[in-house]
Amino acid sequence: MNDADFAEIRELVKDYYEGMVYGRSEALARVFETGARFQGVRDDDQVRRGLPEFLTMIASAGDEPLPASEYSVSVELIDVMGTVGVVKVKDRFRGRMYVDYLTLVRTAAGWRIVNKAFTTID
Repeated sequence: MNDADFAEIRELVKDYYEGMVYGRSEALARVFETGARFQGVRDDDQVRRGLPEFLTMIASAGDEPLPASEYSVSVELIDVMGTVGVVKVKDRFRGRMYVDYLTLVRTAAGWRIVNKAFTTID
């Protein structure tokens, strides 16, 4: 992975997180492929969504700045091989801590998220 890929992926994660916490659907539309899938476990329940359902759920987020104690995102791992990669992100969303595994593909438009697998860790 070159420095440009690394920088683009870090920016993608920032847009992803801020898109979620502030309900910025335009940012999320930029970082996700239209066929992206979301699957995870929250409170022992399986959660499965497509991008439209995810964007609807996110739309209820406010645009107000988060208190510093609530804004928490860290990139734990970036692993890229050619035109595919995975990013492990630890983040706080709506008062809970999550680990997200974002599967990426480099497209003609740049790196995009094609799958999100997640679980709560608190």
